Amino acid sequence: MKYLSLDVGGSKTSAVLYDENGIALNKIITKSAHVLQNDREVVIERLKETLQIVDDKNTTIVLGYAGYGKDVSVRRKIEDVCNEAFNEYKFYIVSDAMLGLKSSLNGQDGIMVIVGTGSIGLAIKDNEQFRCGGFGFKLEDEGSGYWIAHESLKVFCKMIDGRLEKTILYDEVIKFFNLENEYDIIGVIHNKDIDVRGLVSSFCKVVFKLSKEGEINCQRIIEEASIHISLLINTLACRFEKPVLATGIGSVIEHGEGFFNLVKNRLNNGITWIKPIKEIEYGGYLIGKNKDTN
Repeated sequence: MKYLSLDVGGSKTSAVLYDENGIALNKIITKSAHVLQNDREVVIERLKETLQIVDDKNTTIVLGYAGYGKDVSVRRKIEDVCNEAFNEYKFYIVSDAMLGLKSSLNGQDGIMVIVGTGSIGLAIKDNEQFRCGGFGFKLEDEGSGYWIAHESLKVFCKMIDGRLEKTILYDEVIKFFNLENEYDIIGVIHNKDIDVRGLVSSFCKVVFKLSKEGEINCQRIIEEASIHISLLINTLACRFEKPVLATGIGSVIEHGEGFFNLVKNRLNNGITWIKPIKEIEYGGYLIGKNKDTN
């Protein structure tokens, strides 16, 4: 038996093929197959792309899908495209957060936050699951890559007006978004023909770079982001009566020790903040193996 594990996020889709012992055999990364960002046909095509690394129909597929949560209509859209893309295979769908939780704590009870394009906290205790955050970028997703970048663009707008003094952040926004005129940022953000959420989120790495270089606005934004992420963890920790493990995954967490330590320093007593034990796709192997043997 082999297992294909997919991490379907807002920026990309990564898939890893594992053997029955959890050894990674192959990996492929494609564009995002998020159902709220792409047309149905595009999503199906991108999901099918991951089958390039599958050489056996006797392969169980596990998808950790961003957005597969409480919203019934979104769940149905995800189930619809998966049924179309993987109709010849046995597959299971869970949230990307559950995939991350299983992998990062290697199946143990505890807390995990995903801080990538979006943000969400998830905890599991005695087989019971709890969540915090994860309402999507139009409502919340505070501390996420999109939130960080969007906050910096709000600063940019104030710099245009003169409400704030122009710094290197102003020049970096002009360069990154290839603006001929500073007001062109309005057209970029409202362009329905591009993945604006993904584009804006990708500016997060520039905010981190400028923060390390001492840009005061970016430093404040990164500091605030760490407050939001630590609050997710501290809130979930109330579910536990004893010391609890917590970890984090995603592009924002992976920006380096700086952000990792900012979050760590804001956690309540009794929370042990560790680095992920396994890569996120490994959670799909654990879930698939468990379902196939039980």
